[in-house]
Amino acid sequence: MAYFIQLVFAGIAVGCIYALIGLGFSIIFKASGVINFAQGELLLVGAYIVSAGVFEWHIGFLPALFLGIAVTVAIGLLFERFILRRM
Repeated sequence: MAYFIQLVFAGIAVGCIYALIGLGFSIIFKASGVINFAQGELLLVGAYIVSAGVFEWHIGFLPALFLGIAVTVAIGLLFERFILRRM
């Protein structure tokens, strides 16, 4: 019975993640009219920065997390400013 409850909660957690991904795609599509699959790429850049910060640069998790968020936001803003505005 305990294993079943673990599976139920794991399924709910994965379903919530899928719902967030779907909401992100639908919000971007409704706002811009373009199907944008760059969400995953930006997420992976942020995750890589956090991982490199913790394991290679030996900084704490929270500073690495804030650094990853800042780098990801900067890349997104630069992409929007210089690439999408020229189209």
